[in-house]
Amino acid sequence: MQSIGVGIKQHELVMVALKQGVRQIFLDAYRIVPLPPDPPERQEMVAHNLERFIKSYRAARDNIFVGLPRTAALVHLLLLPATVEENLRTAVGYEIDKYTPFTRDEVCFDCHVLRRVPDTGLVQVLLVTVKRETIEEHLNLLKKIGIRPRGIEITTTALLNALPPAPAPQQTGELLPPLSSSRLSKASLQRFYKEKVASYFSMVMNPAGMQEAPPGIDIMIECLGPTTYEIDILDAGCLCSSEVVSVLASEQGEALPLGTLYDTAMRALIHMPYDPSR
Repeated sequence: MQSIGVGIKQHELVMVALKQGVRQIFLDAYRIVPLPPDPPERQEMVAHNLERFIKSYRAARDNIFVGLPRTAALVHLLLLPATVEENLRTAVGYEIDKYTPFTRDEVCFDCHVLRRVPDTGLVQVLLVTVKRETIEEHLNLLKKIGIRPRGIEITTTALLNALPPAPAPQQTGELLPPLSSSRLSKASLQRFYKEKVASYFSMVMNPAGMQEAPPGIDIMIECLGPTTYEIDILDAGCLCSSEVVSVLASEQGEALPLGTLYDTAMRALIHMPYDPSR
């Protein structure tokens, strides 16, 4: 079984072809195409290059997934009464204007229970919202070349789904599984990131001389632009926080300002519910 992943970013188009193995998913091929700033020329280049790529992998034509850039989405961590879990989407949808500056008709959204907080009667919920016009823009672009994607998600969750699965939690029932069970092979990840791993993507785990993160907490950093970074907090492999931050040029004495970004991530931990097991 084959599938194609498409990431339409501000300055580049990323296309990957994946193949299902016996136990793992393998990277078959990928292509990265720089995009011009002019919108009409940009859309034409996306359609042309995507159509050419898909022709090389016809078996995956009906199995295409689109990754939206993190900057196109709002990501919120909510604490809600556990009673809403059974009808989570309906409950969150009624109050979407409470969590975002948009009305329900203006956005597409998805939500996922991350954790049942012990002894509180609360659940921790990840809410991702994208303006409906952004979704429709991508769908209309793909429609021009006869493509209807199987799914759309932000690149953050798409990347997390490619990482190795997290260890099983010590106390069952407290933490739901990661967002997907599909995992790319380690060799495939190394192949795709072999030129970018140093400057674009980094797993930060307890840098020397800095406050140590709690057990089970990982900090993931991705470079989105010259001074813009995405900081994600992972709790036992499950996304619990995601924010986009800017680092002033004067602070960038090194290729990746890990110190400043790590401090920002540690402050984000304050908003995570207290877990007596830590």
